[in-house]
Amino acid sequence: MKFGKEYASQMVPEWQEAYMNYDSLKTILKDIQRMKQRSRQNGGLKRAVTLYRAFSGLVQGQKKTPISPSKKDIESQYILVNSVSKNGSEIYETTFLKVAEEGGECEQEYFRRLDDEFNKVDKFYRTKVKEVIAEAESLSQQMDALIAFRIKVEKLQGVLQDSTQSEPVEQKQETTSSGIKSVPLGILGHVKLNKTFETPGSIIKNFVNVTGQTETFSRENLKKVEKQLKTAFVEFYLKLRHLKSYSFLNILAFSKIMKKYDKITSRRASTSYMRMVDNSYLSISDEVTKLMERVEDTFIKHFSNSNRRKGMNNLRPKTKKERHRISFSLGLFVGCSAALILALILIIHARGLLDKRGKTQYMENMFPLYSLFAFVVLHMLLYAANICFWRQYRVNYPFIFGFKQGTELGYREVLLVSFCLAALALTSVLSNLDMEMNPKTKEYEALTELLPLGLVLLVIIVLICPFNIIYRSSRFFFLASLFHCICAPLYKVALQDFFLADQLTSQVQAIRSLEFYICYYGWGDYKQRQNTCKSSGVYNTFYFIVAVIPYWSRFLQCLRRLCEEKDPMQGYNGLKYLATIIAITTRTAYSLYMGFSWKIISGIFSAIATIYGTYWDLVVDWGLLQRQSKNRWLRDKLLIPSKSVYFAAIVLNVLLRFAWLQTVLNIQFSFLHRQTLITIVASLEIIRRGIWNFFRLENEHLNNVGKYRAFKSVPLPFTGMKFKEEYESQMVPEWQEAYMNYDDLKTLLKNIQQIRQTRKQNAGVKRTMTLYRAFSGLVQRHNFPINPSRKESESQHIFVNSMNENGDRSYDATYLPLPEEGAECEKEYFRKLDEEFNKVEKFYKSKVEEVMDEAENLGKQMDALIAFRLKADILQGQSGESDVSEPKFEERKLKTVNANKTVPLDIIGQVKVNQTFATPASMVRNVVYASRMTEEDYIKENVKKVEKQLNEAFAEFYLRLRHLKSYSFLNILAFSKIMKKYDKITSTKASDSYMKMVDKSYLGSSNEVTKLMERVEATFVKHFANSNRRKGMNILRPKTKIERHRISFCIGLFVGCSIALVLGLILIIQARKLLDKKGQAQYMENMFPLYSFFAFVVLHMLMYAGNVYFWRLYRVNYPFIFGFKQGTELGYREVLLVSFGLATLALTSVISNLDMEMDPETEEYEALTELLPLGLVLLVTVIMICPFNIIYRSSRFFFLVCLFRCIAAPFYKVTLQDFFLADQLTSQVQAFRSLEFYICYFGWGDFKHRENHCKSSSVYKFFYFVVAIIPYWSRFLQCFRRLVEERDPMQGYNGLKYFVAIIAISSRTAYSLYKGFNWQITSWIFSIIATIYGTYWDLIMDWGLLQRQSKNPWLRDKLLVPNKSVYFVAMVVNVLLRLAWLQTVLNIRVSFIHKETLITIVASLEIIRRGIWNFFRLENEHLNNVGKFRAFKSVPLPFTYHEAANDHDN
Repeated sequence: MKFGKEYASQMVPEWQEAYMNYDSLKTILKDIQRMKQRSRQNGGLKRAVTLYRAFSGLVQGQKKTPISPSKKDIESQYILVNSVSKNGSEIYETTFLKVAEEGGECEQEYFRRLDDEFNKVDKFYRTKVKEVIAEAESLSQQMDALIAFRIKVEKLQGVLQDSTQSEPVEQKQETTSSGIKSVPLGILGHVKLNKTFETPGSIIKNFVNVTGQTETFSRENLKKVEKQLKTAFVEFYLKLRHLKSYSFLNILAFSKIMKKYDKITSRRASTSYMRMVDNSYLSISDEVTKLMERVEDTFIKHFSNSNRRKGMNNLRPKTKKERHRISFSLGLFVGCSAALILALILIIHARGLLDKRGKTQYMENMFPLYSLFAFVVLHMLLYAANICFWRQYRVNYPFIFGFKQGTELGYREVLLVSFCLAALALTSVLSNLDMEMNPKTKEYEALTELLPLGLVLLVIIVLICPFNIIYRSSRFFFLASLFHCICAPLYKVALQDFFLADQLTSQVQAIRSLEFYICYYGWGDYKQRQNTCKSSGVYNTFYFIVAVIPYWSRFLQCLRRLCEEKDPMQGYNGLKYLATIIAITTRTAYSLYMGFSWKIISGIFSAIATIYGTYWDLVVDWGLLQRQSKNRWLRDKLLIPSKSVYFAAIVLNVLLRFAWLQTVLNIQFSFLHRQTLITIVASLEIIRRGIWNFFRLENEHLNNVGKYRAFKSVPLPFTGMKFKEEYESQMVPEWQEAYMNYDDLKTLLKNIQQIRQTRKQNAGVKRTMTLYRAFSGLVQRHNFPINPSRKESESQHIFVNSMNENGDRSYDATYLPLPEEGAECEKEYFRKLDEEFNKVEKFYKSKVEEVMDEAENLGKQMDALIAFRLKADILQGQSGESDVSEPKFEERKLKTVNANKTVPLDIIGQVKVNQTFATPASMVRNVVYASRMTEEDYIKENVKKVEKQLNEAFAEFYLRLRHLKSYSFLNILAFSKIMKKYDKITSTKASDSYMKMVDKSYLGSSNEVTKLMERVEATFVKHFANSNRRKGMNILRPKTKIERHRISFCIGLFVGCSIALVLGLILIIQARKLLDKKGQAQYMENMFPLYSFFAFVVLHMLMYAGNVYFWRLYRVNYPFIFGFKQGTELGYREVLLVSFGLATLALTSVISNLDMEMDPETEEYEALTELLPLGLVLLVTVIMICPFNIIYRSSRFFFLVCLFRCIAAPFYKVTLQDFFLADQLTSQVQAFRSLEFYICYFGWGDFKHRENHCKSSSVYKFFYFVVAIIPYWSRFLQCFRRLVEERDPMQGYNGLKYFVAIIAISSRTAYSLYKGFNWQITSWIFSIIATIYGTYWDLIMDWGLLQRQSKNPWLRDKLLVPNKSVYFVAMVVNVLLRLAWLQTVLNIRVSFIHKETLITIVASLEIIRRGIWNFFRLENEHLNNVGKFRAFKSVPLPFTYHEAANDHDN
């Protein structure tokens, strides 16, 4: 993420105007950059020539010559920053000293704006700090009162008397004024309890006890006071966190913008400016940090019973994570809903339900029942869209609605609930589509008729369910707000209450549907689909009442706010709802009783209510139509950049407000039933409400922003993960053993903690007594000076020594207070800590030495590359026709460079280009053209190749440096964390001494890696990115792959479609009795083998997705092992997406091609449906070779390259990914045979009659052998090449394994085709040999198991899966699945399974075995890498220096 986006995303939304305006300053810098670029237009040749200067090296470049003081002073005098007092406040002014230079005015304007921004930020921060300090004083007084309250309630005098006998020291401390004073009970005479009458209960209680005496000092009141103060502390702590974040973010923003200025102007002004920032109040003020520490201590002691974890969980709630399972489930229900809607349309069309006699009865009785779910789902979908856009435009809706931190629902969760309800409702509709009664019983099916009622009851049960499932906090929040709406005048009106009441005013028809449910199932005859609701006077009366209830509730809320706030606008708002009540009552009367009078009255009042409501929506609720606004007819501040959106919303709101015209004018459509039209009109009002919601909350948010109201906000995003998990997640997997062993040290600390706790067992009363001591305040505590002598004595818990052993420096920490209880355990802790630190530093040193040596080597390679480039350009200049008036290239170059040393061309004679013949083309080219190649051809051909190789080498080298830097940072952080834990447990300050040693050690003080990284960046940008820094850094630091939620959603969508299609397939087969049709055998012989191909591919992809999931779970570095380009590897979600997408297409094709009988007229099957499987194979092929960057192009091409290398096995150097893919292909023999059948069936068969003669063709039989052998033969040739190259006899034994497998599979194929006892015996013998050989190789060589002397008997020393039984189960399953060939040799048949189905099952078992093999094979490879600290791939360098050159250098 770029800093600008990250900066905006972490702002407190309501304070965003108080932050530094990063974008405006960046805009000014772009203007400066354009000026600088214009001034440098004639400097192109000078920059180009620098590419030919002698390379200064990656290491030597760090030895900078010392800068003389005068030169340093001159360079730093670009700006002068002064502190000025103005109007009693300190502000900062920057003077730009280079105004006379070209573009100086623009830079001066930049610094003026920069000063304005900084002064604004500093002023705001000072103001807010003063506010929180004042609030801290108030909270301190509240705490004194709380402690006195506790004493009074608990009758502490008795407790003190009992404790003084056993604890005389404590008594002395409690009574002396110089020590810790006790709180005076007299404070209770100066305070009183605040009573709020916000609920019906409190109002009634106050009315009843108005003259009576209430018990003030009760335990009930104490709990209430503690709860209120606890909430106040949590909110106060959140304010402090916001302030701390505000300070940090703004300082970071000023640092970033000044670095950009330095980069654009090539100045060093950032040092001076940031020195001023660092010395300002914004940076040096530590009031907020100290207040946070004090609040933490107070909260943990007084509200968490000294349980730090519990207290910090309350103060810092965990950030809500966006779960991918939500996206997946959402996609699943969307897929199911889409499939159900499609099925509903097809069933209505196929069964002609719209023409059935019972359609009218269905629409009058069943349709209103199901329309309730349509209204609810539509409203939820619009609310989800609201949340999506509120988040996009950073509207702080959780704060506005008052949601508890971390419990608010995101748009994905709302969509999940809505589509789940939609899927249930659609399933119910599909189950209840009968338009005619049962002719025997003369009734409809009772169970299906009760489905809508059952669904309503289910929704109600879920809503009131007390268990913590299905978003309980959100359900209870909704129910509480709903209850507040019902009891409107008796509750204090909050925004969420009147917002919900407004939503209910748009759900009048849904509430009427609930009334119809009661009438229909209570007094109607649901078995006959008959009711008398419309003719009932009671029903008609409630038809009025239920429509008025939401508006009446809203009217009462306005009345309460008018009484409380004395705001006349609430009266006008209430009048609006009263007018709407009259309008909706008259419209209801007209719809029930008709008549011209009712029509006129309803029209008049509806028009008045519409005009009133529209004005209120646009002017008051949305804050628009401000004529004098800078955004004419809108408002000054807008969140959406496009103003047309607001005008479109205004027009839509007005139009949808007039939906009542359908009722008043009685508009009907012949093709729409009356109930359908009512539902559409009601849906339009819900859509209007959804639009209104967004702009209403936008206006509320902007009001909060204008007043800096940010008391409740979403917690910051980087606080959820525990350090241990973060530490492990950021390790380089192959170096994990070289990192500090955090778990062991933490275990030792737990032992120390237990000893300390045991020592304090008898001090319980003493700790309890501290709860009643006078509160020392949140602010005053920081003013107490610390006695220096005491500080020094506290720090002397350990003594750290540096020693030299065998030429290596090591560190030893001596624990001083040995006589204490438990000191032996602490001594052991420091011994272990020293071991870990020495291990880490030794590893880091060795790795730094390696990269320094490699940097020297890369420096020499760069010299050779520059000479190569220079020679190529000279040759090009000699061969081409040059302009007469222009000097020669060499002359121009030498004149321009002047004193800058160029690289000598004779270096080309000292090096040779490394020629690697890893491909067939390179081998042929070397043989044919090497002798005829001129020097010019040689240079030109190799320059690009050399540049490409060095490009890769630099990128890989930079990755090593990044890993080393991360290694250093993570370990230092780990030592800091573990020492802080030690300090907390032992109440000492040993971390200061130890971390001082860490900071001074090579690990903490070495900057070679950082400097090397800077040098590599500069070199790479200049020589390989044409000085385009962004392009160069994108290559050196590829963007991290983001786990997109749309992937999870699409997986769910395809999974839902696949499940629906499978169920549909089963139901179609059962309904049409396809298994009993005459053409079933013909279908299985011809069509089934075609579709089984997709089953094999999908199953293998699913197994691979499972492999990737578990590799990630156990941190197997599969991208490195396979050699994927950084950021292009597919995760398990992407693989699942592709596999289920293919499964959906294949299942759709199968369902479209289920005819078992030919067309009686043409006596042929439908050609289009018969060609579907071939079309799908061609589609997959086209996608695989598609050159466009869609559908994971890099992964597709990677697969195709590896596949080609497998086919051309002996001609390519064998890499792990090549032989791994070849191993996968050996498990897909039946898929290859299916492809062979495709060619035979569609090429020479009669697909229109489903006939083929493949089995009787000798050519087909020949290739039946060949396609089965190809994967094994490819693997055999790979082993042969590796045997020749590596001289490793194990490759010969491995090749022998595949050769035996070839004989075994050939003999089994011969037996399956020709039968015969001899073939059976031969296949038996070779299959047994191949199975034993293969199983041995799998378990011992590929998986590295069955090591008898291992510390994990019969496994291996290192295991990634904690449960050892997994390995034994995997071995047994591997052996059993290896014996699947027995079905072929023994000719096993199952009566109820077709032969082709049995072949498919056996082939699938082999694919499953391969999937299991994959995991343990890569686990073993990863552990080998870990054992050798292999975390980088070796990139071959292009040049080799001759010995003479080396001697000359020496």
